[in-house]
Amino acid sequence: MIAHDSYKSIPDFYAGKTVFITGGTGFLGKVLVEKLVYSCPALNKVYVLIRETPKQNVLQKLKQLLDSPIFTRLKNERPEDLNKIVPIAGDLCKPNLGLEPSDEEKLIDEVSVVIHSGATVKFNDALEYAMKINYQGTEQVMRLCRKIKNIKVFVYISTTYAHTQLDIIEEVIYPPPARVAEVYETIKRHGNNEKNISKILNGQPNTYAFTKALAENLVAENHGDIPTVVIRPSIITAGITEPLEGWVDTWNGATGIMHLIGKGLCRVLPGNEQNILDLIPVDFVCNLALVAAAKCNSSKKVTILNSCSGSCNPITLKQFCSLYCNVAVKRKSNVFPFPYLILFNPHIWMLKVMSYFLMTMAGLADFVMRIFGKQTMFFRTQSKLYSIVKTLRCFIFKSWVFKCERVCALNAELSDLDRAVFNCDPSTIHWEQYAQIYFDGVTKFLLEKPKNLRTDASNN
Repeated sequence: MIAHDSYKSIPDFYAGKTVFITGGTGFLGKVLVEKLVYSCPALNKVYVLIRETPKQNVLQKLKQLLDSPIFTRLKNERPEDLNKIVPIAGDLCKPNLGLEPSDEEKLIDEVSVVIHSGATVKFNDALEYAMKINYQGTEQVMRLCRKIKNIKVFVYISTTYAHTQLDIIEEVIYPPPARVAEVYETIKRHGNNEKNISKILNGQPNTYAFTKALAENLVAENHGDIPTVVIRPSIITAGITEPLEGWVDTWNGATGIMHLIGKGLCRVLPGNEQNILDLIPVDFVCNLALVAAAKCNSSKKVTILNSCSGSCNPITLKQFCSLYCNVAVKRKSNVFPFPYLILFNPHIWMLKVMSYFLMTMAGLADFVMRIFGKQTMFFRTQSKLYSIVKTLRCFIFKSWVFKCERVCALNAELSDLDRAVFNCDPSTIHWEQYAQIYFDGVTKFLLEKPKNLRTDASNN
């Protein structure tokens, strides 16, 4: 998979190069930007696509990005290197990415590596909107790539859950779940009518997975001679060591529900306790993307890499929840004593009855709290939990096998130093230790609310 005559380190590959990143203000994108600048000191610069809003221009958004705690080590050790991070005003939803001609010219002339991590990661977005960002946005980025004079590699960040109709997901490209023309025809005829949209999804659990699967095929069919890598992360969670131990800035994914379980506010969930919980720390995904760009850039074929833990270092949902609850008790963070989780497989009607019962009990509990002049929380928490479970239901009920042989082979070919600095080997994760890191990261970076944490689900 890796073609080289003599070994070149990861930092050496990026030396003197300019990288263009979309989604650079998102959870993964921030880590990519920081890691590139910090661990590749000879890097020329990083262009970050940033969408302006009526309230914030690109310079204000860049300041907000750089004010994030994750840039602390750069500020302390090499503050001048922050100047290598350059904002580019643009929008994945607009033709030609909404680029100014002068900015487009800079990208065409200077960029060597493109990492496209921009996306909407909301599971329940309207299909039309998800297509606009996840599919059309990718199409616009690829058009730009074909104009870039000295492009070495294009990296597309997808998801392992783009192919949930399968039980085993290999590191290969799969057929698209639908024809793109049919998708647009469905949107034109039915708008965002949920019943009609569900038919075109063809078994996919949500519009996010569906549009990511379509975008993968778009990349595979249109990359031309550009060396291309598709990274498929599973459930991205808090970083283990970088850019800060336990770094997490979003409640999306597993974080919100793990927090409620640790508090003792969620004790029963529909699901199978033997299902694998496929978590992957954000720094592992970041490192894999940077390593893959450096080491898979000679191939004319699309390289697929599943960034996941389940097939080489598995842990079940029940096991990880138990570890997380143990940390909550140790830190005396649980609202109710003895947090635990019971998983069961109910019929759909039973799930609705259980949800109705729990919501009723939560309402009564809040009523009692009001009588005693206490702050209410139970109904709001139960409503949030119901919304999370409804969104994640298919992922709790089912378990998949995500193969990662190529990732293991790629990691094995790295030098000892590169393997240490750009660790992307999930077999090195110690789950008991990670549960503590994850819990403490949620406490420090989400509950204590440092500046500039993400509240939305768009990485555009």
